[in-house]
Order: sequence, then C-alpha cells, then structure tokens
Amino acid sequence: MKIAIENIGKLGSRLGHITLETGIHADRVLQTPLCLLYTKSGCVPHLTYDVLQTVTESHDLSALPLQLNLSSVVESHKAIKAFKKGVASFMGFNNQLTYLTNHDPATKVISGYNGKQGIAVWTKKGKHFVDVSHFMEICESIQPDWIQILSDNDTEADSSNKSVNKKVNRSLQYLDDFLENLNKFENTKHCELFASIEGGFNINERIRSAKETTTRPVAGFVIEGFHNEGTEIEKSKFEDIKNVLVEFMDLIPRDKLRIMHGILLPHQILHLVEKGIDIFDSSYPFYITEKKCGLVFSFDYNHVENDKLNQLKSTQDINTIYEIDFSEKRFSDDFSPIVHNCQCITCKNHTRAYINHLLTTSEMLGSVLLMIHNLHHYLMFFQAIRNSMALNKFTALKTVVLLGHNDKVT
Repeated sequence: MKIAIENIGKLGSRLGHITLETGIHADRVLQTPLCLLYTKSGCVPHLTYDVLQTVTESHDLSALPLQLNLSSVVESHKAIKAFKKGVASFMGFNNQLTYLTNHDPATKVISGYNGKQGIAVWTKKGKHFVDVSHFMEICESIQPDWIQILSDNDTEADSSNKSVNKKVNRSLQYLDDFLENLNKFENTKHCELFASIEGGFNINERIRSAKETTTRPVAGFVIEGFHNEGTEIEKSKFEDIKNVLVEFMDLIPRDKLRIMHGILLPHQILHLVEKGIDIFDSSYPFYITEKKCGLVFSFDYNHVENDKLNQLKSTQDINTIYEIDFSEKRFSDDFSPIVHNCQCITCKNHTRAYINHLLTTSEMLGSVLLMIHNLHHYLMFFQAIRNSMALNKFTALKTVVLLGHNDKVT
C-alpha cells in the first residue's frame, strides 16, 4: 500500500490517495480524506446490496472499504472459514476491501471488562473475551484486507492516570504479541495492519503511546480512547480532544495513515481533517437514521460571501442545523424533498410528507429511505471536503458547515 499526500494545509490537513498494491485490489485507488462504509451484522444498515449501489452511483463503490467489527464476526468466524472465500464474498460484496475493527463505533462499549490478555466484545448473546490468539484465528478465518490490532481503549475524560497507564501498556503488549505471531498465519500476514494510539486525555501517556506505537511496522494508526463509542462522544468536550491531538500528531510519520472511528458531527469531521486525520467511518448517517432524522446541512461552498469568512474567524458558535426529525407532525403535509436539489433516489422520488407517514406508521421503508438519503448526503459531504481542499477552498466549506449558510433546508 502506497500513500501519496498531494496537499498539506496550513493546520495539517492532508489531501491524498492510497494505492493498493497486492491481491485482487492491486492498483485500486482510494481518495483521502476517506469515508468507510459502516456495516452492522454484515450489511450496511437498512440497505440491500442493490440499493446500496444506487446510493453510491456517483462514487466508485469499490473505493469505499467496508468497516466490520469483532462483535459482527466473533460468533460466525468458523462458518466464514468453512466458506473459504473470505468475509467480503460471504456478505455478498465480492472484491470489496474490508477493514476489521475492535468495536462497533455506533454502539456504546461496556466499560471495565478488558484484561491483561485481551478485550471484551459484546453480542446479543452477551460477552465474548477475545485474546490475541483468538483474535488472530478470527482474522485468519474471515480474511479481511485491513486489521485494527487489538487495543484497550477503555478510557474517558475522568480515567485516572494509573488506569490510563495500564491501558497503554496493555495495548502495546497486544500489539507486540500480534506482530510476534504474525508469520504463523498465512492469510493474516498479508493484511495491512493498524495499531492504536491510546492514552485518553492524559497528554504524557498519549505522547508515550505515540512514540512507542509508531516504531512498530504497521500501515497506520487508529486514534482512539477518548470515549467508549456510540453517543458517548457527546459527553466529551471536543475542544479537549483537539487540544490532546495537537500534542502528539506530529509524532506520527507522514507516510502513515491516521484513522478515527466514531459518531462525529460534520464540524468535528472538518476540525479533525485539519488536524491531519485521513479516514473516518459512516456510523453518523446510521445514527441519524435511527433517530428518524434526515441530514439537511449544506456543504455548497461555491457562493460564500467575504463577510461570512470574516465571521468564521471571530466566532466559535455552530449555527447549523444538521438534521431534522421527520416523524414530527409538522411534516405530514410538506410535499418537498428532504433537501432541495439532492440527487439521491429518496429526494428525487419522495416527499417529506411520505417519509413522515412511513415513520408514524412504523413502516420499514421509512428507515430505508432515510438511510439512502443520509448516506448519500454524507458521502457527498466527503467529496466536497476533498474538492474544497484541492481548490484551496476548505475555509469556505468550513464557513458553510459551521455557520449554516443555507437557510432553505428547514
């Protein structure tokens, strides 16, 4: 895998691309900043493969890696092994690049169950303890292309220094145990590996984790340990997260990818892009869909006035309405699309009133239509991020997203 950085912004944003070099994905190019396709239990939530293709028709579906997590495969990895063709084909995504992560970014991780030998993952049947050996067996069975190596990210803002130190030590030990045994696993040794930088909000531990972890032979790094996934990030002060990132991001080699999982608001995505994060996931559109909401924020940066740019420099307020709850009664006779001029099949064919009807009658189609729109909108947002960076208009995009330039969406 080769990483090419085409443009670095003043604050550290990185526009580039990843060229895959081996196997069936050889010569495939992924554009960064990149958005992964979030999956739950082996599919993109609410969408069949055929419907997903219509959502991503303005994108190259093969350039959107599938994000899986341990809770989705810990009980089924033996069946996938017997299938012999890998997890992508098992899911019906032939030739799709797959990325295995530790946890589901849209689901809160229950705290306090990780141990010296491994981590706890949760399914509907309860807790499964996964040590490094078991984890490597799972990887060998399902044959993902990218792997986040086990780590202990069970830290929050109020975690003690002693607890954070222990989690960093465990993560480094998991990492070294994995790398030490890698050559014993024929499929896994050809995967691209990602190690985690931990340390919670403890700057000294973050720096120690970064210095230690970046000496290992991996393709990139996952920045985590600020929250326990799901909506827990809402309890964290995002300004504190940014302040911690500033302290150690320069320790990560330029030619290594930086990944951050989780439900992140659009303005948070933009701030993290500025800090040099390359890869995110699409758990946010799923989260919005589960709230019976549709994404309505604008990212049209082509007509931003100078006074708006000046306002951005002088304010920290976020004035944008990101989503609207379409189960509210006021939409029962609103015959406009979710977003005017949106090219998704939901907005081209259906009205807010119809979606309101589906949601109030608990029809499955309501969630399907919302997910189609929300995922399409989010992927187009990432396309706008890349385009604005290429045209040196990233500040204009930030202005639109942070200050709510479009007032016609509500």
